[in-house]
Amino acid sequence: MSSVSSLKKFLSPKNLEISSVAENPVWKHHGEWWDTGLYRDFALFGKPESLKIYSEISQFMQAESLRYTLEGNRRRAFNNSGSVIWVGNEPYPNIFNTSVIDYYLTPKRALKAVRRAFAKVNASLKYNKLLWEKGETLTFEVFATNDGKKSKVKIECEVYADDKLLKTENFFAECGNGYSAKAGAVAVTVPDAKGITVKLRAVLGGKIYENAVYFLIKQSDGFASAEGVVEFNAKYLKW
Repeated sequence: MSSVSSLKKFLSPKNLEISSVAENPVWKHHGEWWDTGLYRDFALFGKPESLKIYSEISQFMQAESLRYTLEGNRRRAFNNSGSVIWVGNEPYPNIFNTSVIDYYLTPKRALKAVRRAFAKVNASLKYNKLLWEKGETLTFEVFATNDGKKSKVKIECEVYADDKLLKTENFFAECGNGYSAKAGAVAVTVPDAKGITVKLRAVLGGKIYENAVYFLIKQSDGFASAEGVVEFNAKYLKW
């Protein structure tokens, strides 16, 4: 979904109410194929309280999807030849679109995630699911990717439940020339929190390349916390 500031430029006030392409012909005209609420967002988060929150959770899911795919493709080099993102910017104002920059040149959250995923040196995570339940053991593998000459990359990994630090791990992985290497693995018990943030720093040659991953936690109402996503976006996906 586009940002609310962009939506206000082409939608009338009555069409700024949360709807769907099945219910509202204006919404259908401005994004029929890409209505993320009907097929994904409402199932994860429930119906959002505002259009602002709807936009934030929709953009978070786009950022998560693109980042994970791009980093996964880089880890598979050179069994694959690269990635093509559809699309960069859009030629028509849409409520929903696969673009990372909307018609009014407002960046979506995914642009920051994509930029990090394409960094010369990248620390990434491999995991099997995004939504976890309290008491489960969240596990992920940590990888380094390096487009420069083969070197030892240091990865600093911090795991937070909301703002509480759960675990700190430092890893080293030797890689280069576009290849990746597994640096280690982390496991934590999912606590009672809105979500879990994994903050990553790849350090090489005095430069720091940052990345961040947010895991959703199922709340007592059966849905993930939209509030936690909004906070993550503002802190880690701000352009």
